[in-house]
Amino acid sequence: MTGGCAMIRLGIAGTLAAALIAFGIWGAVLTYYAWIPCDGDDYVPACLATMDRPPHAEVLTAFWGIALVLALAAALVPRTHSPRVLGIGAAILVLLMSPWMEYIVMLVIAGGHHDVPPGAGYPMSLTFTVAGILVGTGVLVDVRRNRRSHQQHAPTAVPVSV
Repeated sequence: MTGGCAMIRLGIAGTLAAALIAFGIWGAVLTYYAWIPCDGDDYVPACLATMDRPPHAEVLTAFWGIALVLALAAALVPRTHSPRVLGIGAAILVLLMSPWMEYIVMLVIAGGHHDVPPGAGYPMSLTFTVAGILVGTGVLVDVRRNRRSHQQHAPTAVPVSV
C-alpha cells in the first residue's frame, strides 16, 4: 500500500472513530437532560410524561442507525487484520446494543414495568463511545505498523572506509 493511500485510510478511520465518540458524548448529554424531571422521584407528573415519550429516544435511535453504518465502514476501511477485527468488534457491539436491547437492559436494571425506564439512553451512548475507542485503537495500531514498516525499509547510510 502506498503511503498516500494508507494516510487517507487512516484519516477516514480516525474520522469515523471521532464521529462515534462524538455521538456517544452527545447521546449522554441528551439523555442527561431528558431525565432531569426524574431526579428524586419517578412518580412526578413531568417524569411520568418523560417515561411515556422520552424526547431523546428518537434522536438516539437515529444515532444508532448512523453509528452502525459508521462502525461497518470502519470495519471495511483498514486493510490490515488487527484494525479490521477491532472495527468488526465495534460494529457488532453497536448492532447488539440496539434501541430494543437497551430497553430490555434498562428494564432489568431499573426493575418494574416502565414505558421507558429512567436512564434509558446511557447504555447506547456508552456503546457508541466504546465503539469509537475500538476503532481509534485500530487506527493507532495501523499507524504504528506503518511507522515500523517505513523505518525498516528506510535506506541506511553505509560508512565508506578509506
